[in-house]
Amino acid sequence: MVEEFKKRLGKRIKIYRIQKEISQEALARKSEIHTTHLSKIENGKANITIEILYKISLSLGVKVQDLFYEPRKSQEIESYFDKFFKKDSPHSLDDKKDYCDKFFDLK
Repeated sequence: MVEEFKKRLGKRIKIYRIQKEISQEALARKSEIHTTHLSKIENGKANITIEILYKISLSLGVKVQDLFYEPRKSQEIESYFDKFFKKDSPHSLDDKKDYCDKFFDLK
């Protein structure tokens, strides 16, 4: 279970790094860790301290909590929200509330 979590966390870090067009070397340098350690983190093969997680998130320009959830494409989200929350949407107010609770992990 922990191993799977480390793999998912590492994958998310890598996705954000690639999306922001940052090399492993640049992210490692900015996060004050060795490139080899960052590579192991991205591959789910290394433990990560809270301090390093914080430095990586700052270097990527994302919140720490963003690293715990799958990155979503903002255009996809906006498109879905536009359709789902239009006045003439067939979805009830309760459906919309439930969706928001699940989407934002409010429950």
